[in-house]
Amino acid sequence: MVTALVVLAAWPLVHYGVGQRGSFNPWKGFGWAMYCVPPWHFEVKVRQIDPPQMSPLGQQGAQLLQQVQREFLKTRGTLGPLAKPDKVAETIFYLGPNVSTIDVYVLKGHVDRKTAMYVEEWSYIYRYQYPGRLVATHRVQN
Repeated sequence: MVTALVVLAAWPLVHYGVGQRGSFNPWKGFGWAMYCVPPWHFEVKVRQIDPPQMSPLGQQGAQLLQQVQREFLKTRGTLGPLAKPDKVAETIFYLGPNVSTIDVYVLKGHVDRKTAMYVEEWSYIYRYQYPGRLVATHRVQN
């Protein structure tokens, strides 16, 4: 009984520490750290490398890409860095057949401890080559 109370009392601190390191979503895992930080915010941006100009997607293509991005962002919010934007890249290559290389930027938001303000940072850059093969991952720290 005492062991259960100790574990129950210590778990919020452990959960908070793991969540702050960024390796665990604080809204998951039966813990109270979800009340300490806002949910992660992710945004996806794509930069076309080869050819360097962005190909027009058209309205249907843009809607399809937005849907795929929303699905990825839901998965990213749950799994964190374990979720890769493979489907986003595949969709871009499908919509732009002349595109051979892209960078997918995944933007992550967090609370700055010094200012208590919500700030955003680029956290990961994924480089894909046609037909959707991941060739490099780069983590960016601010």
